[in-house]
Amino acid sequence: MNNPAPGPGWWLASDGNWYPQQWEYTWYLTEGDSAMNDMRQKSNELGQLGWEMVGLDADHRGSFSVACFFKRPVAH
Repeated sequence: MNNPAPGPGWWLASDGNWYPQQWEYTWYLTEGDSAMNDMRQKSNELGQLGWEMVGLDADHRGSFSVACFFKRPVAH
């Protein structure tokens, strides 16, 4: 019997049921004059590990800072 996935990212467990994609999250904060370059380097490193940037917040009040948020699928 054909049992297709109900949608993108769903995975078939050993119990025969489909489950939605699960995600893990991380974030990175950098500050100072080199914040943007530091964030670009860190984003490239995380991208090579399968992380996708899903949010960015930059603040230039006082010391410049950049925070980025990342997610990647949990392997099953």
